[in-house]
Amino acid sequence: PNPNGIGRAVKTLVPGDDWPNDAELLEVSFDSRCKQFPVSELNYLQVFPELESLSISYRQATDDWMPYVAKLKKLKRISCNTRSITDSAFCQLEALTQLGSVNCAFSRRGDKGIAIICQLPKLQQLNIGHTQVTSEGFANLRFAKNISSLYAPRHIEDADLDYINHLPLTHLSLSENKSITDVGFAKL
Repeated sequence: PNPNGIGRAVKTLVPGDDWPNDAELLEVSFDSRCKQFPVSELNYLQVFPELESLSISYRQATDDWMPYVAKLKKLKRISCNTRSITDSAFCQLEALTQLGSVNCAFSRRGDKGIAIICQLPKLQQLNIGHTQVTSEGFANLRFAKNISSLYAPRHIEDADLDYINHLPLTHLSLSENKSITDVGFAKL
């Protein structure tokens, strides 16, 4: 429950589930337990106007899902940890200006997707660890303004840290990075 006494409605959809009948649903998760989930059913997400959080770790999710996700205008958090959605389709999230947290670790996110995501005005948390983002894509972080928590790709180098030294970072993860030296850390 939140401080206002209103419970947080959360639903993880699994095979055989019916859609919940709760217009106040705030969070939906599609996980690996989903065996078959028809794309046409995603239109039902519009029934939840207050939906704030969406998690997609469903391996069969495809690019066809993204137009439905892009309609969720109040979405504040998205976790899209699936390799089956391409970088081009992920770019459709640029319409979601309320997004403050984007987790796309262990996905096929690349430079094109990150260029779009870094321009989201409310973005505060970004996880691009274990993605295909290169130094060229990482350079798009120079356009971000409010990121305070960043999980960086493991293959960035000292020079790439110039792109984030303006950010109000309180958390930076360089997990498994063996390229950053003391010279790079001095830039932070």
